[in-house]
Amino acid sequence: MGGLSWYLFARDGKGFRFLGWAYLIVLAIFIGLGGKSYYPLPVYPMLMAAGGLAVEQFAESWNPAKLRVAYPALLAIGGLFVIPFGVPVLPIDAFVRYSQALPYSRAVTTERDAVNAPLPQLYADMFGWENTAATVAQVYRSLPAAERANCAIFGGNYGESGAIDYYGPALGLPKAIGGHNSYYDWGPRGYSGACVIIFGERSSEFIQLFDDVRLAAVATNPRAMPIEQSVPIYVCRKPHAPLSILWPRFRMII
Repeated sequence: MGGLSWYLFARDGKGFRFLGWAYLIVLAIFIGLGGKSYYPLPVYPMLMAAGGLAVEQFAESWNPAKLRVAYPALLAIGGLFVIPFGVPVLPIDAFVRYSQALPYSRAVTTERDAVNAPLPQLYADMFGWENTAATVAQVYRSLPAAERANCAIFGGNYGESGAIDYYGPALGLPKAIGGHNSYYDWGPRGYSGACVIIFGERSSEFIQLFDDVRLAAVATNPRAMPIEQSVPIYVCRKPHAPLSILWPRFRMII
């Protein structure tokens, strides 16, 4: 706020007014188009720079000696309150109680179902991925060796596919495929679709493209986001067409 005020109202900021208006325009665009809260983050460094200058000019007109003590103390006290939201210093149950005591703690969300998460979203999103990858690995290893070599692993969203790519090498899994964001652009990676392990978001829709579908496991993650708390894992065979032809049907735009 200090930086924006400096750009728009300070005499010394007159030559930089366009930067203040640029921020407001960018913010209005993302709010108007329903963008997520972190989309405009790259515009904030210029506000921070101007805010630092504004604080410096204010300090020169006030009492620099007192500010040298008061300002760092304010930063330290405020930082102590928010440390548990960025560093896991509290046990989970204690953190839940702590977050519930601060009414603003659940205001920072980027997903529609975040309000139903047992933890604030930025914390809940850290849970479940390793367990889901391990459960997928169990299903993958249960397949006959000949079929396993040509069996694709399809994650419903980029987080689910990313969990396979991150934890998968240690579990003996191949790279995942997916229809979300860049995973769609990377395509089916040469898999025919004769065997596909499908799990996660919209899996109940995607399995309709196969004639032979078996629910092999369910990965449970009670601390995770609602969509990741109970993740069905299917083994799918007999696709309606080769995977390369079906691929546009797997695209997710959210």
